[in-house]
Amino acid sequence: MSEKPPTPVIDAHLHVWGSPFPNRPFPWTPDPFPIEDLLTVLDRHGVSSCVDVTPIMYDWDNSYGLQVTSDYPSRLRIFGRFDPFAPEPAERLRKWMANSGVAGVRLTFYGDDLRRLDDPSALEPFWSAAEELGVRVAVFAPDALWKIVAVIEQHPKLRLVIDHLGLGVYPGCENPYANFVALLEFAPFPQVLVKISGAVEVSRDRYPYKDVQEIIGLARTTFGANRLMWGSNYPVLLSTCSYEQSLAFVDECTFDTDERIAVLGGTCQRMLAESEKSL
Repeated sequence: MSEKPPTPVIDAHLHVWGSPFPNRPFPWTPDPFPIEDLLTVLDRHGVSSCVDVTPIMYDWDNSYGLQVTSDYPSRLRIFGRFDPFAPEPAERLRKWMANSGVAGVRLTFYGDDLRRLDDPSALEPFWSAAEELGVRVAVFAPDALWKIVAVIEQHPKLRLVIDHLGLGVYPGCENPYANFVALLEFAPFPQVLVKISGAVEVSRDRYPYKDVQEIIGLARTTFGANRLMWGSNYPVLLSTCSYEQSLAFVDECTFDTDERIAVLGGTCQRMLAESEKSL
């Protein structure tokens, strides 16, 4: 009997971008970070594929991500930025998910957008449409995570991904850990997944980031490794650590062999397979 092939390593959260827009400068670097540079990094570290998350500076323009996902279908999938306040969300979600390589949508709520989560029902009918269609929604709302808890309680079948462990992974956040306790409230909803991406960026320690290991250990106990997935947040994380350290950090955590397989690829692989059947 032949051995089962190993689960590939998948980076569940990173970014690529082309040339910046003159009226929308990139917050991390003025230089492009094209797909060709990314593939070199992935190949160097034995990462088979990844999920591109459209950077916030692109507003609602996902064209670069769609193009590179189409060009390299075996290497990339995409979570695109999506306006939940625009009309006819169900029709727009169907159209978006029909694109090759699309795995879901991503919402970000911090800064000026935070005020729009004062009332989660203000995003209706988006939440209802996403729940009904089974579209996976990645959410980054570290300062309003309790608002997202209210959403999942109203829409218990909604397929969410909580980005960055719910931590405040953004410049100027005074207390990145402030709302971490809200993350634990998603445990009763088995379809909700959690990325451990970005965690090393808010660590108060040097590698191997002992303080963040404690938080990830709590997430592991609460959700189980089959609901956790590693993402590098590359290249944004380079101000904190290298890609190699981000990947090696997983081995510093208390995952056993099967858990490590899940975190480094199995959970993401399952999520991506589910997204192909959602519509």
